[in-house]
Parts: sequence; structure tokens; C-alpha cells
Amino acid sequence: MDNFLIYFSLVLYLNLINKTLGLAEVIDFINNNNTRQWNPYIISKCKHNIPKYYAPCQYKNLKIAHELIFPDFKIRAPNFINEQDKKYFEILANSDHSDFKDRFRYDGEYCIYKSMHGQNLVFHNVKINVLSNLWNKNQCVCGNTSINNFEQFDPKKLGNNSKINIIPYGLLDNIPDSWSFQHFIDRGILPIIQSSYIRRNNNTYGIIASKSDVTLKFWKIFGFDPSHVVTKFPVFVKKLIFSCRSVLIHPWYFLQLQQKMKIKVDVPLDQRKYILYLSRNEGTKNNRRKILNEKELIYEVKKLLQIRNKGETVQIINPLALSIFQIKELLSQTKAIIAPHGGALYNVLFAPQQTLIIEIIPKERFAIMFFELSSIMQHNYWMIPINSTKEKDNNLIISITDILNILKSQLGKKRENVLLEYYMWNSKT
Repeated sequence: MDNFLIYFSLVLYLNLINKTLGLAEVIDFINNNNTRQWNPYIISKCKHNIPKYYAPCQYKNLKIAHELIFPDFKIRAPNFINEQDKKYFEILANSDHSDFKDRFRYDGEYCIYKSMHGQNLVFHNVKINVLSNLWNKNQCVCGNTSINNFEQFDPKKLGNNSKINIIPYGLLDNIPDSWSFQHFIDRGILPIIQSSYIRRNNNTYGIIASKSDVTLKFWKIFGFDPSHVVTKFPVFVKKLIFSCRSVLIHPWYFLQLQQKMKIKVDVPLDQRKYILYLSRNEGTKNNRRKILNEKELIYEVKKLLQIRNKGETVQIINPLALSIFQIKELLSQTKAIIAPHGGALYNVLFAPQQTLIIEIIPKERFAIMFFELSSIMQHNYWMIPINSTKEKDNNLIISITDILNILKSQLGKKRENVLLEYYMWNSKT
């Protein structure tokens, strides 16, 4: 029996016992072949065997209160140019560093992500007075997402006042810096994707603190007309979808994003000819994390490609100057990406599998989101952590030899078993 028949049989079985266990139908997701193995299980009813803190039991007054339980997974640790950098990562992985603590368990080879839950709640007759772009734990997908500031209203008392902003169906997406490309990608899309099986029509409004031309294009990709993205308050919502309690990093979300955007994930490496360099020296919103010897680096990379004589070329781009379509097409032909740590690296989500990713990251600004995203996309990810020249600006002088050695050994090479399902009991023992 092939994997599809096994999965389909499991779906039928789960739906058969729905009335007993309170499991919502998972058949909503089976049309998505690439993400099927990562689908969450949805608990929709409070039964005697359901923990009291799960959504259906915690919010018994709501008609829709779903607990989403995501499959565990693991990703291979980054590649490093030397043992010293690997040791640096291992020390941080077992420390209280904010990017690591309670995020995963590191076993020396893989980073293991376990016990991930989300919630989908639907509230009725909610007034939202104002939303903020500030970073705090009460924002969507920020840890302690709260519903305590929701204010109920009586629809009978509103009357027919045309000046009152009333919407029938709204999705709250109150992320920090909601106007920005990078935070729409790493946070804003999560409630949109997580609520997709609840939003069954195109009349849902997105409710967010602010918007930009870039983010409106993504809203449109997910079926929201730009006129249905609300940023003026107060707003009165008859049915409010609250999916802000999402998992910050999980394959289900980002593989669905790839599929929704029709990313070409399986372009053969030998058909790709671009080595993409994402510069921070010009065109960024701040002057930090520049590669100070960038010109020398690009010159040497071009020399290497000439020696290889495989028709490969260096492309130096500022993603902010390109359309989404242009970025997709460019990345579909990209064999490797070299970049200092920064928002432009979120574009790795649009690169095909097995793309070589080289991230140059200042130790003073150490973070792992691009390692995680690249691994979920099954790229060949390399991390180069180095000390910056000035802590304030985090500018960098990179070892050109290190970059060239990675390119010599890895261009056109695949890295296997980057993203895997995880289960605590080994079936072979």
C-alpha cells in the first residue's frame, strides 16, 4: 500500500471516530501533497479525555475553538567551516540564549522540535479600538498572545450609522512591524495559513496595524482583496477569527507558502546558473551589517566561476528593488545565495531545494531564523559566525578564503536528510 493510501485510510479512520474523540476532519488538507505529512491534528470538541487547557475545553462558550497539534520534526544542524564555529553553535544551543531556549533540543546532529500547538478561535461581536506595531508578548505569534483586550459590543445598539466601520468576518493579524516584508513573512502569514480551513469565502477582512505595497501583494496572494485589509480603527467585527497562537517555525506553514506562491522547488542544480549576492552596502533601511571587503569578495567569486567554466554568473541584487515575480524567477535559476544576516535572507523561501545558502552572521547579532527556514526548504545551509568590527553597526570583514572554499566544495552538491519527521521511539529497535 503506497503512502497516499495509508494516509487516506488514516484520514477516514480519524473522521470516523470524530464524534468520540472530538477530532475535526483533517480531510481539509489532503489536497496538498507537499505538506500532507506535516498537517496538524485538530481537536474541536471538549471530551472527558481532552486536557482542560486545550482550546475546546478552555473556551466552551465559543462555537469554534480548535486546538492544533503539529507533528514533531527535526532539521540537521548547520554546516560550518571549522570545528570552532560548530562548537560556538553547540554552546549556544545548550544555553539560555533567547533564540534557543525552549525552542528545540540539540542532539549533536539534529535540532529537534517537539510539542507544538496552535489555536483557532472565533469570537462574535468584537470591537477593536487600536492595534500597535510595537514588539511585545501580546502581539500575534509573539509568545503570550492575549485576548484580554477584546471588547464586546451589542450589534443592536450600533444601528445603521454609516460612519461606523462594521465588517462581517475578520482575521486578526496583529503582528509587530506589520508593514514590513520580513515580519509579514516570518509572522504575518502564520495566522493566515493556520486559519485557511475556517475561511471558506473571499469576504474575510484582514485586520492589521499597518500595511505597505509589498505586504498588500502577499495579502492578495492569499485571497484578500487590498480593500479588505483594514488598518483604520475602531472596527466592529461580527465574527473575528483569532489564529494568533501559531507555531513560529514549522514545515506546514512555510511549505504551504511555497505551494501557494507556485515556487519551483525541484529545478535541477545543473540548470541553475546564478550565484546571488544580497548586499547590505546600499539600498537597506539601515547601515548595519555591511561586508566591508565586499568588492574584493565579489571579485574573487567571479574569478572562481570563470575557472569553473560552467556558465555561472554573480548577480548582485537588492530585493526591495524587484517585484515578487522577478524575485521568484531569479531564485528559480539560483544555485547559491551569499548574504550577511538581514531581512533580505527571507527570500530563501522562494529558492528551490538544495540551493547553497551561505549566511555571514555577526556574533553580536546571532540568530537562527534563516538556518531554520533554509532547512525547512531543504537547502544546503552554511553558517559563518564572526565578530563584527564595531558592535554598534555590526559591520563585518569576512574571510574570502572561507567563502571560496565553501563554493569550491559545495556548488552543485546536495545535502541529504535535512528535514525529517521525528518520533521518540525508533521503529527499528
